[in-house]
Amino acid sequence: MKLDDDLLVRSCGECSACCTALKVPELGKGEREPCVHAKQIVGTRRCLVYENRPDSCRKFRCAWLDGVGPVAARPDKTDIILVLTESKFGPTVQAFEMRDNAHLRPTNAEVIERLVRKGIVVVIFKTDGTRRLLGPPSVVAKIQAMVKAQEPIDE
Repeated sequence: MKLDDDLLVRSCGECSACCTALKVPELGKGEREPCVHAKQIVGTRRCLVYENRPDSCRKFRCAWLDGVGPVAARPDKTDIILVLTESKFGPTVQAFEMRDNAHLRPTNAEVIERLVRKGIVVVIFKTDGTRRLLGPPSVVAKIQAMVKAQEPIDE
């Protein structure tokens, strides 16, 4: 799904933000925990087991790689990783902050606002463990009602 007009071929390059942000069940690694296999080598974090990395790492692709946001908004530069998923509410972006209130930085706020204007639900996973829900008002209201009623929203 192309979300931004400046879709270019992108690669991770020196970015290794996902090595900290993502949960990796195969390694018993939780969200926002540094991976034991990500090591600083010549000024850049690199995966020491890249060729044999776990499936969850191998299959992961952040939304930036798929053209979400400007080229300069690579996750290691903005301290937020966007993950495009599909939910029963349509396209949904999970935004994992790597630093407090990273979603409020101008570049991140612009990207998130653009997604919401396109009708995409955005769930911001804040560093303090709370979540912030943004999206079309009718969808947000429905999700909030489901949460209040303790209904599952991820089926």
